[in-house]
Amino acid sequence: MGLIAQMLARMARFRRDQAGVTAVTFALLALLLICVTFAAIDASRVSYARSRLQDALDASILAAAQGSNTDATLVNTIGTKYMAAQVGKSDTVLNLKSSFTLGTKTVTGTATADVDPIFMDALTGTKVHLTVNAEVVRGQDQTIELAMVLDTTGSMSGTKIATLKTAAASISGDFNRIMSW
Repeated sequence: MGLIAQMLARMARFRRDQAGVTAVTFALLALLLICVTFAAIDASRVSYARSRLQDALDASILAAAQGSNTDATLVNTIGTKYMAAQVGKSDTVLNLKSSFTLGTKTVTGTATADVDPIFMDALTGTKVHLTVNAEVVRGQDQTIELAMVLDTTGSMSGTKIATLKTAAASISGDFNRIMSW
């Protein structure tokens, strides 16, 4: 039997041989599963950073819009300082920038930051850029709706419930009429 015939016979046996197919399949699927896991970790990290950045911007814009300040520079300074304090030193949120704009009855805030994903950064060297926005409407001429929930269980008996009723009545003048139970 010639050399070429022996090689063809071995290749035919190799195609028919089923031993080890499970190990190869498992290795390929394990690699895919590891990649998906790493992607999920990075996506979770970016989602956490976006949520944290949005929460910090919401708190900062409320602080910047507080009161009747009409100085746009002061509103921006208050918001920016509050934003830096809210985010603090973070290994997740990098290159934080924020700005707050005073309108006639609104304060608008924008924050941008980079997120350093662990695995994607190791492969590509890139960061994920995030931008979040918020707006607060200012004004004292708005109607305020007040809802109160009073605990009338046995634990509030005696002077506790009386004190609670007095406090609730002082909040709303019309509340005395309702508190007659």
